[in-house]
Parts: sequence; structure tokens; C-alpha cells
Amino acid sequence: PSENIKKLHYVFGYRAFDTRMNVKYTGVEDEIVYHTAALGIVMNKKTNKQRYFTNHEEDIVSLAIHPNGKTVATGQMAAKGKAKFIDLYVWNIDLLPDETNVLADDRAICPDGVTNLKGCLLRAIRILKFSPDGKKLLSNGQDDYNSIALHDTSNLRKIVLIGTCKVDGARVLDACWRTNDEFVTVGPKHIKFFKVSGRNITPAKGVFGKVKKEPLVSVASAFKKIFTGTDKGNIITWEGSTASTSKNLCKNGPLYTLYYYDKDKILFAGGFDGVIYAFDSAKLTEKYKIDIQKVTNSPCDCGI
Repeated sequence: PSENIKKLHYVFGYRAFDTRMNVKYTGVEDEIVYHTAALGIVMNKKTNKQRYFTNHEEDIVSLAIHPNGKTVATGQMAAKGKAKFIDLYVWNIDLLPDETNVLADDRAICPDGVTNLKGCLLRAIRILKFSPDGKKLLSNGQDDYNSIALHDTSNLRKIVLIGTCKVDGARVLDACWRTNDEFVTVGPKHIKFFKVSGRNITPAKGVFGKVKKEPLVSVASAFKKIFTGTDKGNIITWEGSTASTSKNLCKNGPLYTLYYYDKDKILFAGGFDGVIYAFDSAKLTEKYKIDIQKVTNSPCDCGI
């Protein structure tokens, strides 16, 4: 940058073309955290004030926020020549400076409250998920087996690796925690149910049974069941690790997003057609739905 530019004042834009579920509310009212390029951004929506996490040296492609509302994990693409040492940072929103000097080159040094978990995964960190109790962090890489890594985050000042596990040759598109010791991954060619016991991570394949097998693009745990979204716009309900029912929601494309809002006990589903469904029971009883195209009167497609 020019020598006349001393501070980073405001950043426009946000990475959306190859990421999702990467804008989160923090524990502070009207405050959100997201990313663009190699910056983690914390912004107050009322004041429009931004603060920045600047340690990444390549584009951030995944983000998760801890249940405490202030600890964030961000994963990046591999920097040139560093495919085996991808930065995965865990950092504290409260410790971000109010101003950022764009000329400072201190990325090699982790400031107070920042941990770099690099060295576990290859090429890119595509998915990050904290467990419901915040004591584990799941990360998904982009090696030949799209492996996952688990870290023990019960002590955020001393995060340790639990273990790694291969998943599938085809890309992992989503993951969710079922309990604090169980999680699920989905992709074009798989659904797997994992159990964690100590340092052991044990996978089991899901069984479609009488439900037609389809590529899966999203997954959520809600109402003590697992729900998956397919590339044909269907939502599949799972009993244990076996598919039980399938219902079409999105008429003209994938059901890209499933999200369970635990506070109100609502499962949200949305896809390519821009319609958001809200379900309040495991039977997928529709509480309401929102057609974004109609609400915004947008001339453009409003896929989710």
C-alpha cells in the first residue's frame, strides 16, 4: 500500500461464491462476524464500525463461532508452497484492536488470545464447526480423502489435537454435530455418522434403504434427528443412521441450507428457488415460509 495509507478504515464485500453459513452473530447486540479475502471482520450493524483479524496470508474460506459468542475459528486456502501448513486460527473478538495498521507485518507472531492450529489438513480448510458445548472443533480439509480433524477446545488457551480421520474421495459439502460426541458429514457420494471416544473417531456409513439415494449438499441436527438436503431439492429425515422419509421442498434446484435455531426450536431450510421454510417439529410441520423473491421484488434470482 501507499506510504500515505496508515490505517485500514473500511472493507467492502464478503466472500460468498464458494462458501456458506459464514456470517454469524456474536454475543454482542447488533454485532456480526464474517470474512472477505484474507480478513476476518467484526462489524457493528448500528454504528457500521469494523474491526479486523489480519493474521491470515491467504483467502479465508470457512468460519465458525464458539457458543461463548466471542471465540472465532477461521480457515484459509493454502498459500503458495504451503499446502501442508494451512493456517487455521482461533481468535477472540474482544482482543481485536480498534485500529489496524496496514503496514504492520506481524502475521508470523500470534498475538494474545490467538492460536494457529496449522499442520493437520491439506490444501484448504473448507468446513469449521464447534460442538454444542464448545469443547470440540471440527475442521474439514481438501486432501484426496477430504479428511477431518478434531481439536479439544475445552481450554481455549491450550487447544490440542484429538485426531484426524479420512472421510471420502468426493468432497465433503457440509457437516453438523449430532451431540457433543457425535457428528455427521455429507457430500455428493456419502453420508457418514461419526462417534468420538477419547482419541478414537469411528465412522459408519448411512443407509438410504427405501429412500432414493441422492447427492447430499446440506445437513442439520434438529428434534433429535438428522435432516439432509439433496441436490434435487428434497429434505431427507434420518432415523439413527437410516433414511426414513423424503420430501421435496425446492422445485428447481438443490436444498443448499439447513439450520436449526435451538432457542426457538425451529429448523430452517432454503435452496435454489429462494424460499425459506420454517419447521417446528420432526414431522416437518410448516410454521411459515418466506419467498425472498416476492419480499424483495428483486429482478434477480434469489437462491439461498
